[in-house]
Amino acid sequence: MSKINGVVFPGGGVYFTDPKGYGEAGLRIYNIAKKMNDEGDHFPLMGICLGYEFLMFAASGTYDILTPCSALDPLPLNFLQAYNQSKLFSNFPEDIIDILATLPVTVNHHRKCVTIEKLKTFDLDKEWTVMTTNNDSTGIEFVSSSESLFYPFAGVQFHPEKNPYEWKASQNYPHSKEAVLSSRYFLDWIVDQARLNNHSFPSLEEENQALIYNYSPVFIGQIGGYYEQIYRFVYVK
Repeated sequence: MSKINGVVFPGGGVYFTDPKGYGEAGLRIYNIAKKMNDEGDHFPLMGICLGYEFLMFAASGTYDILTPCSALDPLPLNFLQAYNQSKLFSNFPEDIIDILATLPVTVNHHRKCVTIEKLKTFDLDKEWTVMTTNNDSTGIEFVSSSESLFYPFAGVQFHPEKNPYEWKASQNYPHSKEAVLSSRYFLDWIVDQARLNNHSFPSLEEENQALIYNYSPVFIGQIGGYYEQIYRFVYVK
């Protein structure tokens, strides 16, 4: 991790408790990132949807931090007063905040969520600031964005990457100018945070070996599913 500048925990559908998977790898990354920051290095983490749920799982140490819910539609954000002082929203212009607060542009696709009550139950309200909330289809209020008070860690329960990049017609994701424009600021946050350290690979050759461009995405739009393209990786036991 000393060769990279930050980590994004992406969305998806896995169990954090499965051995040798997303959860085990994620916990290693999370703990190393905390140690690096504790030692004075700046190493950001960002969680998106499942990745946000994972951050809460890692911070609390229990799967019980999650609550069943059903949010499968684009939603506007309900901003809490704390957003004004947050790191995540610090560079968002007022017109972008207005878009996010009034238009259904955030892509929600999750059946688990984190509630303010659960944060309090596991004392995470003392470590994480909630900036926005939403309500699922049954009325459950869930946290849609929060950030660590002590580390450059932040997460969103929605998918800002799907506005500009995921075009599966059956999913009805918002691709309006406002949706794409507002999503950019969430993606910019992790990049801006990553620029605050000087990590790098020792050589261009080693960096090239680590790039995603070494793998080819596969088009699966003709066979259905949630995505148009996926990467296939060999599972190594």
